[in-house]
Amino acid sequence: MQDQEAFLRQLRDIFAVEAGEHLRSLQEGLLALGKEAQPEESPLIQPIYRAAHSLKGAARAVDFLEIESLCHGVENVFSAVLKKEASFSPSLFEALERSIDAIDSLVRGQKSGASAIKELLADLTGKTALETRSKEAKPLEAKTQEAKPQEAKPREGAAGVAATPGSKPAETTQPMPQAPIQPAPQSTLRVGAERLEKILFAAEELIPLKLAFGRNLLALGELASELQAALDELPRASRRTALEDRMEALKSLIRKTEEDVRGFKVLADSLMEDARGALMLPCSHIAAGFPKMIRDLSRDLGKEIDFSMEGESLELEKTILERIKDPLVHLLRNCADHGIETPQERLEKGKPGRGRIRFIAQPLDDGMVEFIVRDDGRGVDAEKIKAFALKTGDLGPGEAASIDQASLLNKIFLPGFSTSSSVTDISGRGLGLTIVRERAEELGGRVELESQPGRGSLFRLVLPASRANFRGIVVSLGGMSCIVPTSYVLKAVRLGQEEIHSAGGSETITVDGKPCPLLHLGDLLGVPRLLQAETPARLPALLVDSGGTRLGLLVDSVLGEEEILVKPLGHLLSKLRHVLGAALMGNGDILAVLDLRSLAREGLSGSKTAPRPAPPAMSAPSAPKPSARKKSILVVEDSITSRTLIKSILESSGYAVSTAGDGLEGLAALRTGDFDLLVSDVEMPRMDGFGLIQALRADPRLQRLPAILVTSLETREHREKGAAAGANAYISKSDFAQSNLLEAIRRYV
Repeated sequence: MQDQEAFLRQLRDIFAVEAGEHLRSLQEGLLALGKEAQPEESPLIQPIYRAAHSLKGAARAVDFLEIESLCHGVENVFSAVLKKEASFSPSLFEALERSIDAIDSLVRGQKSGASAIKELLADLTGKTALETRSKEAKPLEAKTQEAKPQEAKPREGAAGVAATPGSKPAETTQPMPQAPIQPAPQSTLRVGAERLEKILFAAEELIPLKLAFGRNLLALGELASELQAALDELPRASRRTALEDRMEALKSLIRKTEEDVRGFKVLADSLMEDARGALMLPCSHIAAGFPKMIRDLSRDLGKEIDFSMEGESLELEKTILERIKDPLVHLLRNCADHGIETPQERLEKGKPGRGRIRFIAQPLDDGMVEFIVRDDGRGVDAEKIKAFALKTGDLGPGEAASIDQASLLNKIFLPGFSTSSSVTDISGRGLGLTIVRERAEELGGRVELESQPGRGSLFRLVLPASRANFRGIVVSLGGMSCIVPTSYVLKAVRLGQEEIHSAGGSETITVDGKPCPLLHLGDLLGVPRLLQAETPARLPALLVDSGGTRLGLLVDSVLGEEEILVKPLGHLLSKLRHVLGAALMGNGDILAVLDLRSLAREGLSGSKTAPRPAPPAMSAPSAPKPSARKKSILVVEDSITSRTLIKSILESSGYAVSTAGDGLEGLAALRTGDFDLLVSDVEMPRMDGFGLIQALRADPRLQRLPAILVTSLETREHREKGAAAGANAYISKSDFAQSNLLEAIRRYV
C-alpha cells in the first residue's frame, strides 16, 4: 500500500511538470486564436485541441477527476470546431478562458467545488454556437452534456494505482478528429532541477584542479629554467651528457604535461558549460502567463491594452529566471495600473484609445541580459517624486533645485513611494519598486527608469544570465584581500589629498561637478587600517553606484580585475553580514565577495565616515607599545566550503589564518612559513591528514607543532591512527561546533 502511495506521489510530481507545459499551450494558443479574423480556419486549433486531450489523459492517470472533466469539456468544443459543427463567439472565448483558468488553479493545488465545475461545463455548453450541418447531426450541447460528472465504480488507474470512487466524465462516442502526421519527437528525459544542480556543482569542483594544474605547471617551468641556468653556468668540461639528457627529458615531460592540461581544461570547461546549459531556461518559462495577466488587468481596470512580447526564447539560469519573475510582474502591473490611461483619457489627449505595453528580453555583452518593460501611457510625475524625497529627507532643498532628471527618477525606488492615492489589490503600498531594485541588486544587476510626461515610461533591468561566474575587483584592506563585484563599480580612481573635502564631519569628493560621499571600505567592514610611515600622495578608491547613489570607497590598494567562480557560503555562514559568497582565486586562495549594496546602505545611513589618513608625526616623544602578534594557524582542507567555514571562525576569533588544499600543499606551507598550530582534514588527495602529521613529526623543525585533525572519520580505529601519527586532538565533523574547535585550539596556543 505504501509503495502504491509513493508511486502515486511520484506520478503526480511528474504530472505537475507535464501539466505546466500543456497549460502554456492552452493559454498562449487561446490568446493568439482570439486575435485572428477567422479563428475557425486557424492552424492553432489542432495544437490547442491536442493539449486539452493530452492533459485530460494525464489527469485521468493520476485520478485528478476535476481536471479531467474540465479538459474533456474544452476538448469537446475544439473537436466540434474542427468538424465544422461549431464556430467561435466572444462569449465562447470567455467561457474557454474561465475554464482554462480553473484548470490552472486546480493544477496548482487550489480546490474547486463540484458545483463550480458543473457551472463551468454548463457555461461551455450554453455558449457554444452550433451550426447544424444536417437534421441528423447531434447537437454539441448534447455531446458536452455527456461530459458531466457521473457516479463511477472504483477502477484501476494507470500503472496499477487504485483509483478512488468519485465523479468521472463518460467518454463520448464521437470519433477523434484525424490529426496530421507529425514527425517523431526527439527523445527526452525528465530530470529534476536539484539533480542537475548537483551535477553542475560536481563539475565546478574541477575548477580547483584546473587551477592547481596551471600553478604546478608554472612552478615546473620556473624550476626547469633555474636548472637550465645553473647548468649553463657550469664549464663545458664539467657537464655530463647524462645530466643534459635528464634536463631535456624534464623539458619534454613538461611539454607533454602542458598538452594534457590543455586537454583537461577544454574537457572541464565543456562539461561545466553543458551542465550550466542544462539549468538554463527560456524566458517563456516565466513569461507565458504575462499576456493573460495583462488581459485580466485591462478588464478589471476598465482599460484597453495591447500587449506584445519579444525575446521569449532568450535563456537564463533557472534560479535567476525564477527570482526575477515577481519583479517583472510588478513592473507590468505598474504599467497597466499607473501608466496606461483609460480610453477616454487617451482620446482626450489625442492618443489611440488602446494603450500599449511591451515586454522585451535581449542579450547584452559580457554574459548580461536586459529586460525592458515599456508603456505609452502618462509617464512618471517627477514633481511627485521630488515632493516625496523632500518629505522623507532623501533629498535636500538645495539638491532638489539642481538634481538632474535621471537621478530624480531613481528616487522612485525609495521605500514607501507610490503614485497611487489608495491601496488596492493591484498597487498602492509603495513597496513593489523598492523590492524590484533590491532583487535586481541581489542578483548582481541593476534597474533603471526612463520616462517622458504624456508619452510613457521604460523600465530596464540588467542582470547576469548566470551567477556561476562573474567579474570582480580584488582590493586590499588592512593586510587582507577581498572582492567587490565589478557590476557595482563605475571606475577605479586615485585621489589627491586636495580632492577630498570635509562637510559637516563627513568626507566628500566631487564627481561630474557634484559632491559625492567618501567612505573607507575597511571602516565599514571593521578592518583595522595598516599603519604607514608616510601618507601616500594619492589614495586608491573605487567610485561605485548603489541604488542610483554614487559614492567613493577608499581602499588600501586595487589589485586588479578577474573573472571568478563564486560559491555560496552555506547555511552555517549564511548570516555573515555584507558577504555574498566565497571566490576561488587562481592561486588557490579563497576570498570573500562583498555585498557592496548593504555596505553602502549602512555607510550612508550611519555615522561612519572616511577620515583622511593623518600625516606622519614629526616627532615621537615615546615609542608606541608593540601590538601582540596574532597566533598563526594553517588550515589544510580540500573542501572549499569546510575550508571557508573554519577560516572564518578562526579569523573572527583573532587568529591569522592561511590555507592549503591538500597535504602536500600544507607540508610545503609549513616548511616555508611560521605557524603556531595546524588544523587538518584527514581524507585529501595526494597526501592525507595522517601522512601530513607523520611528515610533520619527522621534521626536526616542525615536530613540536601542535596539530588538530577535523574529520568525518569517527571510528575508534581512525582515532587511534590519528593519535599514532602524532595528532594532539581529533574532532569529529558530526560533533563539530565553533566552541569545540576554539576550545581545542586554546589548549595549545
